Amino acid sequence: MAGELTAILLTRLRYRVCDVGAARWDDADCYDALSRAQRAVTIDLNDNALWPLANVDETTLTEGVQEYALPDDLLRVRALRYKTGWAQLWDVAHLGVLVADETDPAYVLWNGQVRFRNVVTQDDGDTYVMLYMRHPADIAATVNPSLPVQYWGLLLEYAAGLLFQGDELLQDVAQRAMQRYQDLVAVVNGVYSTPMSAENIPVDARQR
Repeated sequence: MAGELTAILLTRLRYRVCDVGAARWDDADCYDALSRAQRAVTIDLNDNALWPLANVDETTLTEGVQEYALPDDLLRVRALRYKTGWAQLWDVAHLGVLVADETDPAYVLWNGQVRFRNVVTQDDGDTYVMLYMRHPADIAATVNPSLPVQYWGLLLEYAAGLLFQGDELLQDVAQRAMQRYQDLVAVVNGVYSTPMSAENIPVDARQR
């Protein structure tokens, strides 16, 4: 049910910040803090730990067409498979320096598009498959969090820290909440970090 989980999460946040009666922060403040917390988690956790946000987009290639629109909910690309092999993501600094072809495909992300640097051909329904992390939806009264309950400890500590930061008398409390958040991030990343590629999927370069 839309918003049912949000109501539970909101109640937990109010208990976390000792504001059950909403005397200090209204619902809008709490939703904003939780949404910002959710975005922070997507930055601080490596991709293996963010399995609820993993998504796949498969697109049919068109002969001679190099540019294709990125998914609307794209947060970041994890890997891209061109036909039967993995394509390499180039930095724009590589343009005009490196050379790509059908056996060694490459692409750049530019202006809302994936742009292949090799000449695109089509033979019997060839496609490219993008493995990516989707952007979490902002939390609202009728919008449930994109991350399941296993991640709520992270969300609550970060959101609490944000709310406490707005009160000059609670700066020490805010700092402790943010430190607990960082400690939890380190634990989760340690559990889900993979030092080598698995199932032929390239390693997330952000893992640490």
